[in-house]
Amino acid sequence: MNLMKSLLFLALCGVLLLGCGKENQVDTSEAPQIDYELIASEKTLPANFDEIAYEREESPAFQYLIKAAYNPIDFEQLWNLFDFEKKIPKVDFESKNVMIVGLHESSCPTHIEEINNEQETLTINVATKENTCDELAAPRAFVIELDKGISESLQEVMIVESEIKTIVPIQ
Repeated sequence: MNLMKSLLFLALCGVLLLGCGKENQVDTSEAPQIDYELIASEKTLPANFDEIAYEREESPAFQYLIKAAYNPIDFEQLWNLFDFEKKIPKVDFESKNVMIVGLHESSCPTHIEEINNEQETLTINVATKENTCDELAAPRAFVIELDKGISESLQEVMIVESEIKTIVPIQ
């Protein structure tokens, strides 16, 4: 019987502890999700990424590079800067713009979970599917196609990675 009481006590403690730390979690449930298309994702970054990327001042020192293209010429230049291997995709720049997000990922591939837009701030939530990842610094670039109405006036993007928010200027 004592074993049963101990197990019940441990289960109750576990349930109570699940609620701890909720104030630090990112809540994007209020922000409207936007339509976007991931038109490319490769393990590549510009050769001078460490020199031109935005780096968080606080720990962890995540680095991000966000570039926007509003026309085909800019898009081709950015495509070449990031040194993508695939052929450049076609984009209808009459109604769309392109944003390229560069970052370092661990041994577990990073993916975009969702993109939200609230009060003229674009929030990009990135995550991995696994929890047991080595802390490598592998390159990753995402090419995202967005509606012009959402992307034209943006000056910065909030990247949410491992529940840590980082405001990154668009270059």
